[in-house]
Amino acid sequence: MISLSVIIPVYNTSEYLRECVESAGRHDNVEIILVDDGSDDAASSASCDEIARERSNVRVIHSEKRGLGGARELGLAHAEGEYVLFLDSDDLLTEDAIPSVISAAEEHGRPDVIEFGFIIRGESGTDTLHRESICRADGTYTVRERPERLLSLPSAWSRAWRREFLTGTAIAFPSRLRYEDLATVPALLAAAGSICSIGEALYVYRSRAGSIMTDTDPDKNRDIMTAFDLLISRFDALNLTDTYRSELSHLAVTHVLLAASVRVLSCGAGSESFALVRELIAYVRDRFPDFERKPYIRRLNARQRTLLYALSGGRLNQAHLLVRLHNAVS
Repeated sequence: MISLSVIIPVYNTSEYLRECVESAGRHDNVEIILVDDGSDDAASSASCDEIARERSNVRVIHSEKRGLGGARELGLAHAEGEYVLFLDSDDLLTEDAIPSVISAAEEHGRPDVIEFGFIIRGESGTDTLHRESICRADGTYTVRERPERLLSLPSAWSRAWRREFLTGTAIAFPSRLRYEDLATVPALLAAAGSICSIGEALYVYRSRAGSIMTDTDPDKNRDIMTAFDLLISRFDALNLTDTYRSELSHLAVTHVLLAASVRVLSCGAGSESFALVRELIAYVRDRFPDFERKPYIRRLNARQRTLLYALSGGRLNQAHLLVRLHNAVS
């Protein structure tokens, strides 16, 4: 039977950890690796050790702080399962997650990547299916056959990975760099020899204030440009940059220009915020001068297109107003 390793980086999340581990440990043939990523609250480190004493299939690695990417790589170096799942320590797997992944791996000849959908759990406890994360496909495929899959959410946790595929590539999650998934997941998908999709949600993502996806700090959001440069260098190494230039352009538009600008402008219209947004605009235009004419622009919804035109035209006060209006009704 196919075995799985669930790698859970832990950093100051003791209040969620036990429920997280329980969601992953419901089934046999699963090893759980807790990577205590330099937690500076004693409770998280202690919780890791306590859970490992209670569960024979849990191992703990205490480490200096490496960041999420570095913690994942450390866990991967100790993993023994045929497949690897990356689980954030404040999130959950559904009850069907492990058997569904195993079944898909067996049915599709052990593909390099198994994609699945996810649910967003709000701070009030309300669950919402992220419909765009649900992909249905018969059999396996590659991104050369379905290049639009490069535009799916670049999250390591919404996929199961064949361990030998991960360890056999030169594409590792970077240490001490925010937006590590954006820098890594699209390149891994491009390198994969086979991908299959499970048309159901197997992961529960907790939406919490203070997470990287809601962080409005301009300095922290600046890291997204470094992460995207790393992604481009990886496509260069695969000799695939020209092949997927349209997809890379759209990833830059949606993640570097739109998403990062929304986060930054959400904190206000000050000179620091505007200066960073101008950097983001210049960054995307420098690397993809024709981004506004790429075919994937049609995939943007009306709100995104309106914001993009305001940003690309340098109308930052208008962009800030659009962001404020959206946040007020969200």
